[in-house]
Amino acid sequence: FLIVGSQNFEPASFGSSDADYDLAEYSLGVDNQAAAQEFDSYFDGLWSDGKPIAFVGASIQSAVDQAAPGAIIVVPAGNYVETVTINKPLTIVGLAGAVVGPTAPRPGVPPAFRITSSDVIIKHLTIRGTKIVLEDVSPNSLVNVRIHNVVFENMDSEGILVQGRIPGSPIH
Repeated sequence: FLIVGSQNFEPASFGSSDADYDLAEYSLGVDNQAAAQEFDSYFDGLWSDGKPIAFVGASIQSAVDQAAPGAIIVVPAGNYVETVTINKPLTIVGLAGAVVGPTAPRPGVPPAFRITSSDVIIKHLTIRGTKIVLEDVSPNSLVNVRIHNVVFENMDSEGILVQGRIPGSPIH
């Protein structure tokens, strides 16, 4: 017995390239545990292109610290008040209701994210009352830094601060 349902999404909400369609939802009901595990394992590998997937617990920074370069980190719904330093290639994907930043803006709030590595993607998050800093600390410039479908709320200054050489636009 198998039931598969697909959530229909408006393609424009995922960006302009096929690589942006990575958050489609599917439901599965199977009366055979072994078949369900095989199906799950197969599709997990397709979804992540073989990249390890980590889910955030209490801290995004903790997940980043423990993740292997190239991993996908999934941020569940919740409010995360922390500065996350990303110093290796990673993808951070927020689920509905994932918010990074203080509950109310205040002067001198540190950034939500400080990105010091190339090949970083942040998408589908809400940044509240703070910013994202792209900081080139290497002898080379940062490349392939992408910020997709990120909403900035309650801002009293810039949303994205670029420090150093960042060729091309990282904002979509």
